[in-house]
This record gives sequence, structure tokens and C-alpha cells, in this order.
Amino acid sequence: MDKKTLTAVMRDPVSRREFLSAAGMTTALLLAGQVAAQAQANNSAKLPSDPFTLGVASGDPLPGGVVLWTRLAPNPLNGGWDSTRSRSVRYQVALDPNFRRIVQQGAALALPQENHSVHVELRGLQPASVYFYRFIVDNYTSRVGRTKTAPATGAPTDTVKFAFCSCSDYQNGFFGAYRAMANEDLDFWIHLGDYIYEYDAKNSRAGYNPATDALNTRQHSKTDAQATPTSTGLDQLTTLTDYRNRHAQYKLDPDLQLLHASSAMICVWDDHEVENNYATDIDDAETPFTPADQFLLQRAAAYQAYYENMPMRRGYVITESNGTPRWRDAQLYRNLQFGNLLSLNMLDTRQYRTDQVVPAPIPNIGDFSAALPAGGNPTGTLLGQTQ
Repeated sequence: MDKKTLTAVMRDPVSRREFLSAAGMTTALLLAGQVAAQAQANNSAKLPSDPFTLGVASGDPLPGGVVLWTRLAPNPLNGGWDSTRSRSVRYQVALDPNFRRIVQQGAALALPQENHSVHVELRGLQPASVYFYRFIVDNYTSRVGRTKTAPATGAPTDTVKFAFCSCSDYQNGFFGAYRAMANEDLDFWIHLGDYIYEYDAKNSRAGYNPATDALNTRQHSKTDAQATPTSTGLDQLTTLTDYRNRHAQYKLDPDLQLLHASSAMICVWDDHEVENNYATDIDDAETPFTPADQFLLQRAAAYQAYYENMPMRRGYVITESNGTPRWRDAQLYRNLQFGNLLSLNMLDTRQYRTDQVVPAPIPNIGDFSAALPAGGNPTGTLLGQTQ
């Protein structure tokens, strides 16, 4: 939207009244805490091309607001954007997809240390209401996203329409199911984990045989850590750049972008966002042993990339006493209410659990009983005590 059009919108009596009534209701972090920082953002570092290659998303719908997300990534498969400067990104929220009735707008910072991701936590919206949103930076405007707030807590609610999915391995097929979900006019959708997979490209992994691999549909990009891995256990993501690029490869899928733009997402992770079958600080038993302190560095990289690429609230990020993010930990478990009909508990089944009882690899996948250790683990837990 150019300046002339924006001025015309603000002169519209309805848009102006709705905007002024909503002013001050956006997250205090955006209106207060970032004002000084935005003044320091170096907007002279012009973007070389369209930065909205990864689309837009919204998440965690509450009765009064949602989280809006995007990431500035003109070079998505090569780190996103190599600028070391912060950028101020404008956002607009409207009652219509043409943005004639804007109800909130403002600016948020895209920080280089967080891969120029943008998270806007809206407040002051109406319950059970549909909104449209977009981002603007320089002369670039993102695609339009649609989102919906939750019904007021305890309010009479007849129906809540949602879908859920999980285990979305890019190399095992295409994402047509995402497109089908996007066409369902959902209130929200849930991803239960394994949003990405950490494995390297199948055609560079030990034992790959294109003549017999029936699932050879498309390949993961090579990791930066090891472009052509030859040893079992080294064919996976390990670094922050690795995880960032893998998230970007998934986000470039048009069906996934369509789903994110169609309705709000509620997300939680499983194991493949970090490493197969990991538990707390224990890595995959099928890979060469990684000491806990080293694995926690890998987990921190994975958790940071997950936050940078998801419509998550900042409160889920654990911080040190000085405010610095402690990326190896996150509080992702939470409860969301939808009127008097649905109470949704999102659980973290990886960060607090004990290790799996059945060792890996299992010699005979059809006979788990033979692989179980005597007595099992009577103190084992999936949820842990924290949540």
C-alpha cells in the first residue's frame, strides 16, 4: 500500500474510528518497548529482493488476539538475509481483505540475531471474529493472511472447526493435505509435531538406492554441516544455519504457505524438529553418542530456529536474568480455551521425558517384547513433573 492509498484509508470515517479505538491495544512490547529500538533500526540497508518468500502466519488464537508472523528472507535457502541490521516492519490488521477497514497497525522489529523474524502479539481484538493482516517493508507487501480469534472464555459455543496434522516429512511425499485443510474454512489448525525432519537428502545418505527407494519424490537440501555425509549418524541437521535453512525449505512449499495464510496455527514439537527419538538431553541411540552438554547446544539451535519460524508467543522463550534468550529451554506446553466447548492442552512430550524403554535399533521390529529390558522402567515418564 503506497502513502497515498494509506492516507485515503485513514480519511475513511469507519477505518479511522476503528483504528483510533484500537490504538494502544496492541502489545505493550510493540508500542512501548520497541519505540527506542525502532529509532535505531537501520532502514537504509535496502532489501535486495522480495523478503516475504516464506509467506505469513498467525497462531495461538485467544479471545482478544493472535500472534502474527513473518520472516525477512530474500535468500531463504542461504540463511535468509545476511544483513546485520535490524529492520522495522509495518503490519496492518483489517476487517476485510482489501484493507479498507483497518483496525490496528504498527511496526515491529526484525532482528538479525533472530534471523529477521517478526512476531506481533495482537491484543484488543473482538472474540470469535475474522481478521485479515499483512506486512509491509520498503516497497514490498506480503501476501494477505486470514485469522480468527477464539470465542470468549466460557461463552456459549456450539461448534469449533479445526484440523490437525503431524509427521510432515518433505521427502516422503507432497503436501496436498495442507491445501485440502486450507480450503476447509477452519477456525484454527494444529500441528502436533515433526513439522520438519532433520535428515539430510536421501540421495546423499548411506545406503540410498534410487532403484529401490519408492519414496524418492523430492529431496532435502544438503546441510551446511556436512554437504555429502558418508557415515551413519552424520546425515542430519546440527547447526543453527542447518535448522534455519531446513525450515525455509519447508516454508517455501506453496501448499504449506497457503495453509498458514488461511487460518491460525497452534503448534507443538515432537522429536524430528531436533533429532529422532531424543529425550531431554539424550540424543538418538542410533547415532554416535553425543555428550549431553554438546547435544544441548544442538537442541538450542533447533529450538531457536523453531521459534524464529513459528507464530509463537515470546513468553514461551525462557530467558536468563539479563533477558538473553536461553534457547536450549522453552515452555511450549499450554492450555487454550474456546468458549464453553473446548479446553485444549498442548503437551511437550520431548523436553521433560525419560528415555524410551525400547532400545534402538530394534533387531525385529515386529517383536517389541523381546527388545524390552527386564522390568522395564517403573519410574519412566512421558510428561515429566514440570508440566
